[in-house]
Amino acid sequence: MAEILPTLSHDFRLAREASENPDRFRALTPKVMLVGGAKSPKYLTEGLHLLAGLLPHAEKVLVEEAHHLSPSGHPHHVLPAFESFLGKP
Repeated sequence: MAEILPTLSHDFRLAREASENPDRFRALTPKVMLVGGAKSPKYLTEGLHLLAGLLPHAEKVLVEEAHHLSPSGHPHHVLPAFESFLGKP
């Protein structure tokens, strides 16, 4: 966490700006996959559901055994979702 601490203020600013006009996401046309962890904080899973409803070509995956930091700490929890979306090599 100490390594990313200097960038967190930028992340929060971007999140705040994006939340001010969420309807603009409807204009994004690429296929996207949104992955969340069922054990993540409620505000993150609510945001995932909201964004999935706005993006016209979104695939939403909520991984039961994962939480917000699983991709870096326990990638085996979320890897199957990515393999399914991208096609297993």
